[in-house]
Amino acid sequence: MTKSLPQSIDKYSLSVYATWDLSWKKLDEQCKIFLRLCSCYHYEGIPRRLFRKALDNLSWEEDVESLAAYPVLSFLTSQKLEWDDIWMDNIVETISLYSLISIEKGGAYSLHPLVHHWIRESIESAKQTDFQLEAQSIVAIAMNDADIAFVIYGMNVGTIPELMISGNHCGIN
Repeated sequence: MTKSLPQSIDKYSLSVYATWDLSWKKLDEQCKIFLRLCSCYHYEGIPRRLFRKALDNLSWEEDVESLAAYPVLSFLTSQKLEWDDIWMDNIVETISLYSLISIEKGGAYSLHPLVHHWIRESIESAKQTDFQLEAQSIVAIAMNDADIAFVIYGMNVGTIPELMISGNHCGIN
């Protein structure tokens, strides 16, 4: 992690934070980036299809390189910018081996609230805004016209209301 968090508030030599930090150090950079993105969403119900829809909808965008999500989606897909189930499975399975993410029914991901908070708080403040904008950009790209209409008129559209990124995530007030 980039920020050092307290290791323990008691005399126990290996706190939960220290254990998570050991797991974090074993993850490759794609897994870390994915977790940082997830920390900008609500900790429960992060739909797998959000990332698929964002990648599928990139072909409709005119100037892809100018999108806030472009650098992170490009990195996560090894510059391919195409959905690959095996790629996503590898990232999520690797992270879940360290108990930093769980897979829910229907292909949604969840982080334990403390893991969510720990990841979010350990992002360098200079990069928090970047991750927030990238996470928002992924949601915006993933939404089609019908999703946008439902959000504007306040109707429930599956995952969109739950994913709305609140200002307190990733340090944005």
